[in-house]
Amino acid sequence: MAGRTADRPVLGVDTVVRLEDRVLGKPADEAEARALIASLAGRSHVVESVLALVTADGEETASSRTSVTFRALDDRGVADYVATGEWHGRAGGYAIQGRGAALVTRIEGDYTNVVGLPVAALIAFRDQTANTNEIYIQDIAVHPNHRNQGHAQALLDALHRQAQNWNTTRIWLTSEPNNMPAM
Repeated sequence: MAGRTADRPVLGVDTVVRLEDRVLGKPADEAEARALIASLAGRSHVVESVLALVTADGEETASSRTSVTFRALDDRGVADYVATGEWHGRAGGYAIQGRGAALVTRIEGDYTNVVGLPVAALIAFRDQTANTNEIYIQDIAVHPNHRNQGHAQALLDALHRQAQNWNTTRIWLTSEPNNMPAM
């Protein structure tokens, strides 16, 4: 990765879900998804993300922490959510940006962190490393296990929504380098 930073910055993000002292991974099957959702029902858990921005000048890191509380669920409520299939490939077995939003009664912190890209931390990188009010995103690489699950689009949508709260920030998204505005 470091060899590619001479051309452009590289941003990496990873997110975990914690229930007390236990890290909840991605469920392997429906039975594990049911167990995860049932364990979260009626309780609060923490979503933690770490970002690393690697540039030709070095590396910066940031983190984000969000508390999420689920409503109480009976066996039918758990089964109904698991039947949506949203649990596939998701830490904690849910997608807050999808039908999983109906599971949540409270959120404290950055919603976009729970989606998978803590936009406030990303904006802070911009504030620390640039003399501009613009963010340029040329490529978004999505892990092969997530390509058909709308992750990239959900992150882009969340990024656009959050950027509207910072009226001085413009975000450029393009897969064509020639369409990037001059920096």
